[in-house]
Parts: sequence; C-alpha cells; structure tokens
Amino acid sequence: MSPLFQKPLSVGPIALPNRVVLAPMSGVTDAPFRRLVANLGAGLVVSEMTACEDLVDGDRNAVLRAEGQGVGIHVVQLAGCEAHWMEEGARIAEASGADVIDMYVKSASSLAHEEVTRFFEQVMGRVDRDSVAEMARTAISTM
Repeated sequence: MSPLFQKPLSVGPIALPNRVVLAPMSGVTDAPFRRLVANLGAGLVVSEMTACEDLVDGDRNAVLRAEGQGVGIHVVQLAGCEAHWMEEGARIAEASGADVIDMYVKSASSLAHEEVTRFFEQVMGRVDRDSVAEMARTAISTM
C-alpha cells in the first residue's frame, strides 16, 4: 500500500487504521462486499444509503443495508427528509452498534442553512445526546 494511504486519519474521535475508504454505493456496497473490502484492509467502509422510514418499518433490505457485522468501524448512511424518521433511524443504527451515522437529508440543498440547522437540532434533540456521543459518536453531513 502506498505510504500516502497509510497515514493516520480520524473521523471526529475515531482513528482509522489507514486512509482507504469505501464510499457508499447503492446496489454495490452490500454487507458481504463491505466485509470483503474490510478484510482486504480498508480503513473504513460505509453502508449503502438506507432510507430511515424503511429501516424503522423493519424492511428486510433496509436492515441488511445498515448491518455492520465484521466490518470494523461500523458506518451507517441514513437518508430521509422528515426529522421523526431520521431520529428513529438514528436510534436503530445506534442500537445496532454504529460507530458513525452519516445523515443525508434529501433536498437539503434547497433548504436555507438555518433550516438545515433547525432540522438537525430537532433530530439531535430527540436522540439521547450522551448515548450518541458515547456509543455512536455521530458524524452528520448534508449534501
């Protein structure tokens, strides 16, 4: 592996073993593929984008997308547009052992900065912040 990729990298308080990251790709980065890439040495693998509402409803495919057994650092990418579903999806991801939760807010690009901030304050205000900080170390990004 190139020395560039071996340099340390952190996501918040989480230290990655290297800079090789598998990005989330719908239809490609399923659980077996994530385990394979992690076993081949990737420092971080990210789940396929998972719709919060489907995850909360217990949809089999959504649950499989969020599964992280055998991948090292467990990163779940959640998608949604309503705070209620995002909150519940984050709770489920946290309970399943997620180290990082990447939240993608659909249509966030059309929202004003203060609306996006208010949205995440609403979601994080409902999720147990101490639990998130201690157990999931949530990272939030908007596209």
